[in-house]
Amino acid sequence: MLGFIRIELRLGLLQALVGAAMLGILFAYLASADATRDGLHRYEAAVGFAHAAKEGQAALLVHRQAFARFLGQREEGTLAALRRSEEAMVAAVEAAGREGVEGDGFAALRTALDAYRAAAAESVRLTEALGFTEDQGQKNELREAVEAVESRLDTVLKRATGAELDSANQLLVRMLMMRRFEKDFMLYGDLTRYIRLIERRKKEFASVLKGAPFDLGLKDELSELIDHYVDRVSAYADTSDAQEAAVAGAETRFQAAAAAFAALEAAAQERARTAQADIEALQERMHTLMLAAVL
Repeated sequence: MLGFIRIELRLGLLQALVGAAMLGILFAYLASADATRDGLHRYEAAVGFAHAAKEGQAALLVHRQAFARFLGQREEGTLAALRRSEEAMVAAVEAAGREGVEGDGFAALRTALDAYRAAAAESVRLTEALGFTEDQGQKNELREAVEAVESRLDTVLKRATGAELDSANQLLVRMLMMRRFEKDFMLYGDLTRYIRLIERRKKEFASVLKGAPFDLGLKDELSELIDHYVDRVSAYADTSDAQEAAVAGAETRFQAAAAAFAALEAAAQERARTAQADIEALQERMHTLMLAAVL
């Protein structure tokens, strides 16, 4: 059939066909290049964020370890190290935020991390309130209250005789029993049990004091001193109990923050795999288009 078409027209048609093929190849190339650049950008962003999430997880774990050391040693040095680790943890989260992934997963991470930081801070505050040493915080208040009672009883014992001496010894015995329960509480916990035992010894102390042949001024003084001591014990016990609850809460919130980091890293890795699969599929389509255009 082409024999009836002049050679010039045949050449023109062939040139047009070749031109159309070349334009198709060019169009396919340009479209593929843009899509590939977009896919590479998504892939690199996802990989970068996955790395940032992993760094955040590591910083979170370092903070937890520093928190545990502080609780174990309770000193200024471990507290300073804990605060430095918190700064590093916050910096790691901010670095992750700069990767540009601010979706619901990242918001959940921020919420979980803020909750963990708040619980840890409350644990630290209560630990400081208790006191790192016997000369600090509620430990110091309790020590001073104990010394006040024992010092006054010691003065009475030195000058007492007869019935007064017997009463003073009985008061001292009750005081020593209360101190034993105080120490047992610090060692073993069980707030309800030991506070109840201390209150029982306090009532016995009051009963002995009431029948003691002391002058009214001394009775009032000893009664005020023992009341103050038991109040300090109760305050210390309440703070200690709250501190233990705060530590347990911090651990629960740590687990939530770690899970949020892991979920964010997993989502970023999935985005990276999706972007890589899109690039590979695009390259396959480009290969097919190029082959079709050449044919």
